[in-house]
Amino acid sequence: MQLGPDFSAGLVGAIQWVVTGFYGFLTAFSSLGLYLTTTGESYSIDGTPVALVFLSIVALAGFGRGYHNPNGHGKRIEVLVWLLVLGFFLPTGLYFVLPVFGLSMLGTEFFAVAIMAYVLTLVLAYGLVYGLDLQVFLPEESESEQE
Repeated sequence: MQLGPDFSAGLVGAIQWVVTGFYGFLTAFSSLGLYLTTTGESYSIDGTPVALVFLSIVALAGFGRGYHNPNGHGKRIEVLVWLLVLGFFLPTGLYFVLPVFGLSMLGTEFFAVAIMAYVLTLVLAYGLVYGLDLQVFLPEESESEQE
């Protein structure tokens, strides 16, 4: 059984949308944690069921979008690589910088840094690829390769 190029484009679209949705979910979840922490409420939240349903719906939507629009396959891969690279380095780097400024890893600073890191990851990844048309990880095909 051979899967066509539309299937691979759909699969990349699904993965891109799941990663984007996950970062969006982490941002919203961290925002809720920041709000509850700053108001002094005691809380215990399990976001697993909501996250699984949300990410499943997002994966199906991303697969459908990629499957029916294979022309944007290269840009989807580029955004996905940027999301994975920045999604690792920005949050990790910001958490290493917190103690340098004398901030604690507990409470509001933890949530605020998570929110900043994931919003910045989304803005940079999509802004670099779609806004500035920058392709670092996947160079554009030359005219001789397209023919």
